[in-house]
Amino acid sequence: MNTQQTGSQSAPVNLYTSVAGNIDYRYGLDVPLVSADSPAVTNFNDSSPINGLTPPLTPSGSTLLNWFRADTGISGNLWTPKQGTGYITGTLDASGNIQTGTDPSLKNQLFTPTVTMIDNAINAAATPYDIWFLFKYLTDGIIIFIPTGSGTSTLSISNGTFSIDGNSTGITITAGQWYIIDYSYAAGNATIVAWNLQADSLVSKNRTNAVAANDRANTTFFFWADTANCYTADLIIYSQLLNTTDMQTMLNYFQDRYANYFPLPLTFPTNSTPIHN
Repeated sequence: MNTQQTGSQSAPVNLYTSVAGNIDYRYGLDVPLVSADSPAVTNFNDSSPINGLTPPLTPSGSTLLNWFRADTGISGNLWTPKQGTGYITGTLDASGNIQTGTDPSLKNQLFTPTVTMIDNAINAAATPYDIWFLFKYLTDGIIIFIPTGSGTSTLSISNGTFSIDGNSTGITITAGQWYIIDYSYAAGNATIVAWNLQADSLVSKNRTNAVAANDRANTTFFFWADTANCYTADLIIYSQLLNTTDMQTMLNYFQDRYANYFPLPLTFPTNSTPIHN
C-alpha cells in the first residue's frame, strides 16, 4: 500500500537552462551559462574630423579671401582669420569678449554664441561675392550687413525666411537647426542655398531663384550677426562663386568636420562584440 507524503526543500534551488548548451540537459551535464553581454554600443562615430578635409583653399576662378573658424584666432573681443586677409585685412571686433561653446550636433566642435562683430579694416578692391557659413538660426534679424559706396548689401531672416536687400528669397529654415549657407552674388542678383547639416547625408537643401541685390564692391564695413541671434562655427569668404567641383569639396569639408551621423560602412568599436549564448 502506498502512502502519500508532502516533501519540502529548505534551501533555495537555482534552475538553469541554455538554448546553446553543448549537451542536452536531460542526458548529461550542461555547460555554464554565459555572462551578460556588454552594454549596447551606439558610438559608431568619432568626435574629431574623420579625414581632416578643408574648404577649397585655391578654388578655380575664385580666391579665398578670409576663413574664420571658431576653434582658432579668438582672443578677448577679437577674431583673427584662420587663413586669408584678402578682404577683411584685420580682425572681426566684438563689443565684448567672444565666447565659444561646443555642440554635440557638431561632433562637439566649437562655435561662437551670438555677438555682433564688425571690421572696418577692409580691402575695398576685393569683392566678397561668395560667402559660406555654418550657423544655427535662433531669432530674426540681420545676419550680414555690408555698406558699400553705392548702397548696402544685407542678408536677413524673418520668421525663418531669408531676405536679400529686402527681397524675400522664399527659403525658410527651422530655428535651432544647423545650416550650411551659400550666399552668392552675380550680375545684379543674389542667391541663397541652404543645406540642413543635421539631415541625412546633407541631402536636404533649398535654393532660391536669384533676387535683385546691390553690388558688394567698394565695401567700407563688414558686420556679422548684426542684429540676428545665431551661433557661428565657420565663415568663409571668396571673391567669386565656386564652381560645381569646389562646391562639392566645400560640402565634403562640412560633412567631414561637423556632420554627426553614422558613416557607412559602420566600424564597430572593440567593446561592441557580443558574447553569444
